Amino acid sequence: MDSRSYFTCTFFLLKITTLVGFDLRPFLKYSIPVLFQAFAFTSLFTTDVILVKHFFSPFQAGIYAALSTLGKIIFFAVSPIAATMFPIIAGRKSRGEKYGKVFLTSFGITLIVSITIVFFYWLFPNIAIGILYGKAYLSASIELVWMGIFILFYTLASLLVNFSLSLGRTRVVLFPFLAAVIQIVALSIWHNSLLQVIQVSLVIMTVLFFVISIYLLYNRRIENYGKS
Repeated sequence: MDSRSYFTCTFFLLKITTLVGFDLRPFLKYSIPVLFQAFAFTSLFTTDVILVKHFFSPFQAGIYAALSTLGKIIFFAVSPIAATMFPIIAGRKSRGEKYGKVFLTSFGITLIVSITIVFFYWLFPNIAIGILYGKAYLSASIELVWMGIFILFYTLASLLVNFSLSLGRTRVVLFPFLAAVIQIVALSIWHNSLLQVIQVSLVIMTVLFFVISIYLLYNRRIENYGKS
């Protein structure tokens, strides 16, 4: 569907919902930032793989893809926590109930599980790589813990954004979207080795995590849960 058809359909949908008395604007006002958030976080852990395929040899790209998959285990292992947290906090917020403990519990479990997997990658990188990919990929053992830390901060940043969205606060999506753009530019400049690629993404993700944390603290969204 081209852009003209898309806008024609959108206009038609808005017209129909207006005629039947349903205001679609609040839905669009929330769904569009959520769409940008999903696009940004998808970009943040796929752009590096795409650029590595462009800048490195097929063998190195294969190693990086293996590292990326192992790193994503962290995110997918704890993603049900964020998926469970979101509706609970949204429901409590709508009812005027406290929701601070739900977030802190979700954050704590996510952090503990993520650190545990990273610690395993640090202690037993050859086992983690060998089980899934075999001895041919053992040369990536040095970079594995770095990839794990990168995905750890990715996971925590994603959780914070989902927490903010569950409260209906959508401006936070600007931060991951900007980080995704910066990552593309930075990796296009700095890509001397696979380790450098991971470290560039790690720096960006660490900064993103702390920026979002400061943003939430500044708005009293962590220290005063349930008081708004």
